[in-house]
Amino acid sequence: MKEVQTIDELVISFENHLRSLQRSRFTIRQYWQTWKPLKIFISANNIEFFDITVGKQFIKSKLGVYEYANLNQMQRRLANTVDALSVFQQTGKIHFGSARLRRNPPKVFTGEIGILMEGYIRFRKTTFGLAKSTVNNNTRSLYALFLFLEIKG
Repeated sequence: MKEVQTIDELVISFENHLRSLQRSRFTIRQYWQTWKPLKIFISANNIEFFDITVGKQFIKSKLGVYEYANLNQMQRRLANTVDALSVFQQTGKIHFGSARLRRNPPKVFTGEIGILMEGYIRFRKTTFGLAKSTVNNNTRSLYALFLFLEIKG
């Protein structure tokens, strides 16, 4: 797939792919319920091209800092639809069910403490040559601490 696409190009390509898979109008309409506010977000922020970072920004603008397991059905649909768009842009495929980002929603570290935590993870990874699973465990643990600190202010 093309890495550099406007949101219009991407959603049209995604919709055409859905049609080629013979998905119903109802299914396509559900995707559009998320794409419309996404397009407004992109336009309001003067963003020219869609990528996974834009998708994460949009989700964060709608849901804030979140744990996927705690989202209601509508919030999950929003996260899943944007995730599916990102995966489609990267792979040219639509993943139904539990795609990678849906099982493991993005862990976004923000603010001063978030920058320090990300730096610590990078330091441990490069200094000790940690396995990917160890880095993931470190990230998951620090993210839980990060969310706790965010809640406590």
